[in-house]
Amino acid sequence: MESTSARTLVLVLGSRSAIGRRFIDSLESRGLEAIAVSSQVCDLLNNASVASLIERLRPRAHLIRFAVQFSTTYGAKDLDMARNVARIVNELSLPRLVFLSSWVVMMDKSLTSTSYIDTKRKCEALYRDTWHDDASRLRIVRPSVVIGDKHLMHQRLLNLLAHVPFLVPGQLARCFVDVEQVVRCIGDVGVEEGEALRTHCVLGPLKTVREACGADATTGIVSSLLHLAFAPQRWCLYALVCALAVANSYFRGWLALFVTPTTEEDMLALCCPHNVGDVQVLGRGAIYKYYKQRFPGKLLVNLRNHRGVVRLSQGSVVVRSGTVFADLLEDLKPTRRTLLVHPNYKYITAGAAVMVPVHGSSLTHPLVNNCILSVTYLSAGRILTRRAPQGDGKAISASSTGRMDVVLEVELALSPLDTATQTYKQSKRVLDRGMRGKDLVELLDGAVANAELRMNVPVLREGWQLFTYTVTEAKQGDAFRLPQNWVGKLWDPFLKDGKGLLSRLGLENFVVSWVDNYEIFLEKDDYVAFANEYADNCHRWPFFKVLVRKCCSQSYFGHTRPLYAIDIAILHTKRNLDLSTKVFSKYKSAQLHPSKYVGPLTPTIPLMQCA
Repeated sequence: MESTSARTLVLVLGSRSAIGRRFIDSLESRGLEAIAVSSQVCDLLNNASVASLIERLRPRAHLIRFAVQFSTTYGAKDLDMARNVARIVNELSLPRLVFLSSWVVMMDKSLTSTSYIDTKRKCEALYRDTWHDDASRLRIVRPSVVIGDKHLMHQRLLNLLAHVPFLVPGQLARCFVDVEQVVRCIGDVGVEEGEALRTHCVLGPLKTVREACGADATTGIVSSLLHLAFAPQRWCLYALVCALAVANSYFRGWLALFVTPTTEEDMLALCCPHNVGDVQVLGRGAIYKYYKQRFPGKLLVNLRNHRGVVRLSQGSVVVRSGTVFADLLEDLKPTRRTLLVHPNYKYITAGAAVMVPVHGSSLTHPLVNNCILSVTYLSAGRILTRRAPQGDGKAISASSTGRMDVVLEVELALSPLDTATQTYKQSKRVLDRGMRGKDLVELLDGAVANAELRMNVPVLREGWQLFTYTVTEAKQGDAFRLPQNWVGKLWDPFLKDGKGLLSRLGLENFVVSWVDNYEIFLEKDDYVAFANEYADNCHRWPFFKVLVRKCCSQSYFGHTRPLYAIDIAILHTKRNLDLSTKVFSKYKSAQLHPSKYVGPLTPTIPLMQCA
């Protein structure tokens, strides 16, 4: 054990580990000094050795700012070690312990697990129980695969794989974090003051193993030939890892794209300040599953387990952010109340309605966030609550609250189920393809709840279809299916939520990059003119989907005149974009809502120069 002066000290248990040595080197810049304890100084599995260490440290215990545990046996004995570490911290009355755990404790359980993973989970639980009355005395740091030092096991593995890049399957991926980033996180959480998060992930960017070992950078004829020749071996190795991932939790980490936190503490840890830049929170994953949106370099966080009603009052309901509206509407049915507005696509989560504009069932409120009363969220490591501004129609959203790392809870306004909306059943009416604009407006104006007009061209025999939604309609699969045009018929067998032929071949981007989806708002007179023009030209205009909704809101649009939202889908070609601009630019009331998209490669819709 190294001699120290009267400077502020840090007790480093496991000081000869690769990360421990780097951490000790970093302390000088913080004005701290290490008490380095290696296995030669103290056997943390031996009670007598631990007692001797405590007596030697007691005279200087008041100078120790915090302790850090790097020591591990990589097996079941770690639990006995944790008991002795807790004994050291308690008997010396140290302010805090920083425990180096691992991100694998959050992995979904397979048929079997490793002793290392199980013991890390048990060690975390032991430390939480030890200091359950004073959470500030414990900080848990969960790194992913730590690289950046030649003494680290995974860095040595990557160095070996770099010599045989032709054997590395391209599908294997996980997060890789530099050792300096881990060291910085440990130092930060050790000295932080006040109420803060107890558990912190530090994962680094998501990379394929080929990227991490530099295999993707190899070029030349010989490398290309070897890559081609060993394709069967790479496929067999990948298949082997997939099979092992089903059987064992450790191998699941080499296929990591999603992580599904089981507790709120896990979710907060993933979105802590040291890690939030390397993750993407997806709610329940709809944007990934249905729209093929990709987030390169980011681990995807699914909030499937963070759902349900927190509390219910007469005028509002508070739900966890991963709650989908389908489940919430079902839960509200027995109370004879419903939401002021909810999305038509009910797989959307409450958290998503905060983060992005989501339109829905109301004729009065265009967006779901018009009925959000408050949001509780994590921002820069602090849990905050923001209430909506007072006044009719005032909305709360991510843009109005500043930085939101993850939404935790959402409070939504409720209203009673009145007789009209309760008995207004969902329906579909097929109308004449050549209906004039005035007739279409009358259909929309006569709806009690949200109504949509759809026309899919050019193959369908049917004309306009009027869809109406009752506020009690909840389940996603209960709705009728739209007839498919040739685009839909292509989409299902070839893409099909990532399971179609082109998706399996990795070519879905090629298809969806040719699709644009945007929304135009028109006032009544302009919409009637558009609908009349469309009735005459729908057979030659390139819009393969036209959807019309009615909404009006002074807070959102600046006036209370009804607006008609026209949702357009077209193939992305210069001719089609030019025609779209020509069609809509002549309407003075036209407003473009360019946040609609289909697929990851869809270019930004050019802002139309509307008059």
